[in-house]
Amino acid sequence: MLFVICAGGWLGFRNGWVGYKVPEGYFPNGISGVLSGSATLFFAFIGFDTVASTAEEVKNPRRDLPLGMGLTLSLCCFLYMMVSAVVVGLVPYHAMDPDTPISSVFARYGMQWAEYVVSSGAVLALVASLIGGILPQVYV
Repeated sequence: MLFVICAGGWLGFRNGWVGYKVPEGYFPNGISGVLSGSATLFFAFIGFDTVASTAEEVKNPRRDLPLGMGLTLSLCCFLYMMVSAVVVGLVPYHAMDPDTPISSVFARYGMQWAEYVVSSGAVLALVASLIGGILPQVYV
């Protein structure tokens, strides 16, 4: 995510941000688009059950669990918002490839190596997520 923010920010400041207007208004896809995006984001923050299942491993759970969850949630929200702002600032949302939106942004600017870095990061994140999903199973 940091790579996308830094490399995309560099591209945006070097080439200029996309200045497009949405003629349909703020919600061009209506409420169904908002609900679809909300459902996708729900699964991005689903690791709370992992934290709750492994709470017995924490030395001071009354203090450390709320602090850790709050800081982690805040950091993830900030990073997701920055990635969204950078990606949509480089390519209008309606011009993105729906299958690989983030990596296709770099391909559009001729940075094939960055496309490979983002795709590799996505695969590694999937593996890390699967391992993180297996972790709490021993505590259930």
